[in-house]
Amino acid sequence: METTKIPLTQCVESKLQNRASLGDVSGLARSIEVNGQITPLIVVADGETYQLVAGHRRTAAMKKLGWEEADAHALRSAVASLGAYMVAAIWVGTLTLG
Repeated sequence: METTKIPLTQCVESKLQNRASLGDVSGLARSIEVNGQITPLIVVADGETYQLVAGHRRTAAMKKLGWEEADAHALRSAVASLGAYMVAAIWVGTLTLG
């Protein structure tokens, strides 16, 4: 999957987001400030915006740091959105198969 730069101002919550709270992102912001962004966001291109599928805390931390853009895997369709959600959910351990 190719990585691209996207403007953080155009990132919006995905309709598939189920996290109630992002919690305190100060520690994550410090880590990103020191180490840079290690893991790209996963987003779905939706006209002028990008629906955030994975990377909500990273996005909040980068915005807190005043970053204007981030690396992301930008997918292009609703089917890709569902696939990306499933991959992200498996990756973070909130969805299991079988």
